[in-house]
This record gives sequence, structure tokens and C-alpha cells, in this order.
Amino acid sequence: MLKVLSFLNSALWSWFFLPCTLSCGILLTVRSRAIQLRRLPDALLLPFSERNVSSESYSSGQAASTALASTVGTGNVIGTAQAIAMGGIGAVFWMWVAAALAMVIKYAEIYLSVLFRGSDSSGSPMRYIEKSLGKRCAAFYAMCAVCSALGMGCTVQANGCVSALMSALELNYQPYAGISLPAKAILGAVIAAAVAVILARGIDSVGKAAERLVPFMSVGFIILCIAVLAAKVDAILPALSSIVKEAFSPRAEIGGAVGACIQWGLRRGAFSNEAGLGSAALAHGSVADTTPSREALWGIFEVFVDTVLICSAAALVIICSGVHIPYGSAPGAELMANAVSAVFRGKAAALFFCAALALFAFTSILGWSAYMQLSVRYLFGVDARLLCACASAAAAFLGAVLPVDTVWIAADLFNALMSVPNFIALFLLSDRVKQ
Repeated sequence: MLKVLSFLNSALWSWFFLPCTLSCGILLTVRSRAIQLRRLPDALLLPFSERNVSSESYSSGQAASTALASTVGTGNVIGTAQAIAMGGIGAVFWMWVAAALAMVIKYAEIYLSVLFRGSDSSGSPMRYIEKSLGKRCAAFYAMCAVCSALGMGCTVQANGCVSALMSALELNYQPYAGISLPAKAILGAVIAAAVAVILARGIDSVGKAAERLVPFMSVGFIILCIAVLAAKVDAILPALSSIVKEAFSPRAEIGGAVGACIQWGLRRGAFSNEAGLGSAALAHGSVADTTPSREALWGIFEVFVDTVLICSAAALVIICSGVHIPYGSAPGAELMANAVSAVFRGKAAALFFCAALALFAFTSILGWSAYMQLSVRYLFGVDARLLCACASAAAAFLGAVLPVDTVWIAADLFNALMSVPNFIALFLLSDRVKQ
């Protein structure tokens, strides 16, 4: 069964998702006259031009924070490390290419979700998928989103969060009253409780929590990266030169294959920013008092922060630190941790990195759990916030205490399945996306 899931997963990502990302991104770029480049300055100024809204309203800034909460996670660190190890240093260049295409894809997803709002003024990928492909395809998308939220969004991220905390605090199994009580279970229970409390208050509560946590964690992580790069300033220009050079002439350690370099750069870039999954449209579709074109600019902003800033910073830290890169393998967060430790001796920097990684994972749980609430609401027409809160908390706890290798493959598969109706709808409705 595991082999079948792995085959389907690989086939969907390699033979459907990546070709669709390239073709859809190019089509939308041509039809919008490269809006992701023309209006990039406007998109970057959005956080400073956010209009004052009532504290009871779900604002564009909160929607962007929710979307970034789901994307800015362990994928930024682990995904970037894997892109470099599996595709070579040049894979970073193709991550930038993926970001350029992802900007216009996310723009289109958010634009269409606001354009095709339902009678209750809520927009989502399900609305524009229903418009172009019918209600059954929209329901299929929503069911895959629920499964992805429980798997990749809660179980896998909770596992990463607890692993980072365990490493930072150097916790082991602690005896209590003669019973061996796993520290993982304690941390898992704390995470599950925090998730349940926030989610039980609804989507607005998630937006407010994300609005506080996402800027703090993103700025903190970038400051750490800047500190590392400041200590290795002489290596920055050679690193950038190597990225561009090896994008078209990969090193022998990965077989010298340009195709592998391109594939891993595009694949991990897409994994980082989630363009093509429609997830950002779930966050932005319910924003009140907005227009499709203005709200869609947040998609450009989110990809820039997620991939261009955070992933690029992580990549430069790994390359400039001089740490050994295990080419041909699929490393986890330890490659970034080793890079930080190689520059700053001692535990302080490593502790900060592990804490940042744990916070990344926790906010991803909140973001994806909010998507689950919206998907369940579309499927059954009820506000099942308490049920979703309990399900997310349970999945987070299980992810904290159990191995999640199989869950990771299954969740990755559901992510790919989400993209199938989403990309088809984007192709069919691409002429409706305005500037």
C-alpha cells in the first residue's frame, strides 16, 4: 500500500503539478502582462496601506497572516535544504523561477475566490471550481482539503514542532510517580490544547493569532539569517554566483543533470508557497469590503515573503556557512541547524533556531485548521468549529507522539489531489482574471 501511495504521489507531483505550474503560470503571466512584476511594489506596500477595520471584522491583513501561517512552516527550512541537497545549489535559482510563477497563480486564485463569492459573501476555491467544473468537483476539492489539513497541516507539522522543541530543550522521557511519561506526550498535549482553544473561537481568532505570530517569527528568522550572513559576508557574492552558474551546469555530485536541478527547485518552491493548491484563496475569500484585484495583490506579497525572502535566506545561510551538504540525500532541519551552529558556536543560536522552527510549525497548524473549518462549512453548510477544533487537536497530539512517515506520504498525495480541480478551473477561468 505504501508503495502505491508513493508512486501516485510522485506521478501527480512530477507529471501533473509541475507541468501545470509552468504552463498555468506562463499563461497567466502573458494574459496579465506580467502583473507579478508590474505591481510588485504595490503588493509589498500592502501591509503599510491596510485600511482600518473594525476589530470584529476579518481583515485582509489577517487573511494574509493566516495564509502565511499555513505556508511559512517547516517546508521553508526542510524544503530548501532538500532542494539544495537533491538538486544542487542551482536549485535555488529554479525556486526563484517557481516564485515568479507562483505569484501570478496565487493572484489568480485569490482574485477568482473573491469574484465568485457565494450568497453568504464567502469566497473560496470551491466557489470558482463549482462555477467552472460543477459542485461534485468542488466537493472533491473540499474533502481533499480536509484530509490535507488533518495530515500535512496538523499531524506532520505537530511532529516537526515537537521534534524542534525536544531538540531545543534536550528533553527525554521523564519518570513521574513511577510511570515513564514521555515528554513528547506532554508537549503534544500543550500544543493540542492551544490549537483547540484558538480554533474553538472561529476563523477570526485564527486570523488575530496569526497576525501577531507570523510577523514576529518571520522577522526573527530573517534576523538570525542576517546575523549568520554578516559573519560570512565574503561568501555571499560567490554563493549567488554559484547559484546562477549551477542552475544551468549542476555539479557532478548530483549527476550533473539539469533536469534534476530544475525539478527539485520547482518542486520545493511550490511546496513552500502552496501556489496551485488554492489554499490562500480559502483565507482571503471571506474578507469583507474588498475588491478582487486589490485582495489578489496579497498573493504576490505572500509568495515574495515566503519564497523570495525566507527560503532564499535559508539557502544562503546553508551555502555560505560552509557546512557539509549531503548531496543525493533528503536532509531534514538538521542541515540548517548545522549551518547556524557552524557559524555561531554554542547552544544559543541553535536554541533560537529550534524555537523558530517550532513556531513555524505551530502557525501552520492554525492556518490549515482554519482551511478545514471553511471546507467543512462548504460541504455541510454548518459552522462545525468545535468539531474541527477537536479533530485538529487530536491530529496534532497523534502527530506529536507517533512516527508520521506514512502520514506524510498520504498528506502529500492529498495536497497534489487538491491541485487537480484547482488547476483545471484556473485554466478555464484564466480569461476572467483582470489586472
